[in-house]
Amino acid sequence: MAIEANTTLKNDIKTILNELKNYTGDQDTAIDQFATQLADKVGDAIKRGIESATYTSGLTAGSYPVAGTIGLTVTK
Repeated sequence: MAIEANTTLKNDIKTILNELKNYTGDQDTAIDQFATQLADKVGDAIKRGIESATYTSGLTAGSYPVAGTIGLTVTK
C-alpha cells in the first residue's frame, strides 16, 4: 500500500526539492535542510493517514469487565 501515492506527500517532496534546486550555499546545510523538511512532511502524511483510518470492529462486554488484548488492523 502506497501512502498517499501521487498526492500530497509527493507534491510536498517536489516543493522541497524545487526550493533547494537553486540553493548555492553549503551542500551539507542543504542536505540537512532537505532531511529536516522531508521528515516533517512524512510525519504529517503519517498523521493524516492515522486520522483518516476507520475502525470497523468492536467488542461487546455486556455487564462484566473484560480483560485481554485487543488487536486493531487499519486498512485504507
